[in-house]
Amino acid sequence: MKQTLLKIIKKIIGITLLILGINYLGIWGIMTALTINSIIELFLNGYYLNKSLGYGSIGQIKDFLPSFLISIVCALPTYYLSTVILANTIPFVNVIVSTVVFAAFYIFLS
Repeated sequence: MKQTLLKIIKKIIGITLLILGINYLGIWGIMTALTINSIIELFLNGYYLNKSLGYGSIGQIKDFLPSFLISIVCALPTYYLSTVILANTIPFVNVIVSTVVFAAFYIFLS
């Protein structure tokens, strides 16, 4: 029963955010609404997970934060590479080189 109620609440929040996002900001609103919805769902799911397993949202954030920070550090030089250095190349080459550079930085840092 709790799972069904939780799913209904998440759907109501998600649809409301999506409608607001579409009406006010278009495609950027959809992306923003989905991001906000994901964060809200993280805490809703974490609340019930914490009650049943003792592993809530804070524990989840602590577990993925190192990987997230490494990804941000790797994304900065990759973004610079793709927008400044490789800006005038063929898009396919840009994607391949950027992917290889990001992967190399990530492997090196992790």
